[in-house]
Amino acid sequence: MTIRHLFPAAALLFAAPSLWAAPAPYSQGFRHLLPWAEHAEPDVEIIYGGVDLDGDQRRDVVIAARSQPLTLMSNVAPGRFVARNLGTYETAVSFLAAAHFNNDPWIDLFLSDGRSSRVLFGQGAGLFVPGPHLSLGADAMALVDFNGDGVLDMVGTENGITELALGQGNGAFQYGGSTSAYSGIPYVSTADVTGDNRKDLLSGAGAGVSLVRYQPGSPSMVRTDLSLNFNDDRIVQHLHATDLDRDTKPDALVGTVDLARNSTLHVLANRLGAPSYLTMLATSYPLVGLFTEEVTHSITGLQATDYNRDGNPDAVVGLYADGCRPGKFRPNWDEACPSVALFPGNGNATLGVPVTINGGELPKGGVVADDFDDDGITDFAFFSTRRSAFVAYFTDLAQDQIWGDGFSEVWVSER
Repeated sequence: MTIRHLFPAAALLFAAPSLWAAPAPYSQGFRHLLPWAEHAEPDVEIIYGGVDLDGDQRRDVVIAARSQPLTLMSNVAPGRFVARNLGTYETAVSFLAAAHFNNDPWIDLFLSDGRSSRVLFGQGAGLFVPGPHLSLGADAMALVDFNGDGVLDMVGTENGITELALGQGNGAFQYGGSTSAYSGIPYVSTADVTGDNRKDLLSGAGAGVSLVRYQPGSPSMVRTDLSLNFNDDRIVQHLHATDLDRDTKPDALVGTVDLARNSTLHVLANRLGAPSYLTMLATSYPLVGLFTEEVTHSITGLQATDYNRDGNPDAVVGLYADGCRPGKFRPNWDEACPSVALFPGNGNATLGVPVTINGGELPKGGVVADDFDDDGITDFAFFSTRRSAFVAYFTDLAQDQIWGDGFSEVWVSER
C-alpha cells in the first residue's frame, strides 16, 4: 500500500497531482477463494457487511453474484472468515440489506433483483429460511423508516421513477406513492437531510441528484433537484450521505464519471437549509491522479468511515480500472494500481490527501469498512477480481497473517 498525494481541484481547474509514494499501514491479511469464482470471472453485484448475522458479536459480510449462491463470510475469529452457502434465490441481486422484519432476536436479510424482492428470516448461527416473496423491486433501493412510524419502508428508483412501499411490520409492504426521478443508472442514499426527524432519500442518476422527502397526505413524496454545476459531460456514478463537517446535518459525497471514463469525487454541503438543503462545493477531487498511468477507471463503491480515528468522517472509494490487468504491453498485473482510495476528512466538508490500497485488485460490488479483527481500527473487505476471492486488509499483520484457499486456512509464515 502506498500514499499518493492528490491535490484537490477548483471547479474549473483540475490541478496535476503528485505521484510520490511512501509506505502505509494496510496490507492484505486474509484471502478466501470462493469455489464458484475459481474458473470464470464472476459478476459480483453486491458485497454487504457491517452487521452480525450469526450472533457471535463479530461483523460479517455477504457476497451476492449473478447466478451464484448467496455467500455469507462469517467472521468466526478476529480477522478470520468461513464461507457459508446461503442458497440461490435470485439470478441477479441489485439490492441487499439486513434488518429486523418479524420481531424475533435474529437479523433478517432482504434482497431484490430489481423486479421482485425476498425476505430471508434469520434463525441464528448464520442460518436463514425463505420468507415472503414480494412483487416489488427497483434498480436502486433503500430500507428505511421513510414516514416516521417506526416501521421499515422500502423506497426505490428506476426508469425515471421513485416509488415508496410502506412497511406493515411483518415483512409485507403496501404501495405508498411515487414521484419522478432523473433518468439513467440510479444510485440512492438516505439521511435526515431536512431536519424533520424523518429519513430523506438522495437519488442520483444521469447528470442530476434529487432530494426526495416524505409528507403526510397526497402527494406523499416531494422532489427537490439539487444544483450540481458540473463543468463537463459528467454523470452520477455513486453517492453517499454522511455528516462531513460535524454540524449534525447530513452532507453528501457524490462520485461522477465523464465520457472518457475518468472519475471525480464531489462534496455536497448541507449549509443553506430549505429549499436548497445541499450545495456542491467548488473543490472537487479527480481520481485520475491516483494512477501512475492514464487508464480509464470507475467507482465501484462509496461510503464514509473514520478510518484514521481523528473524529472526522473519511471517504472510502472503491476503484476499478481495466488498464491494471495484464495486456498487450503489460505481461503482469500492475501492482501500483489503486484498489481503494481513502480520503481523510478535515471536519469542514473538505477532504485531505488520500491513502490508497494498491495491488490492482479491481474490487467489484463495493467495499466494506469495519473492524473485523477486534483491534479498534477500521479494516477493509471486498471481492477481488484479480484474486477471484474475498479479501480483507488489516493494519496489524502480527495478528492477522492468515489466508484461505477455499479448502483450508494456514498462517502466512507456514506457506
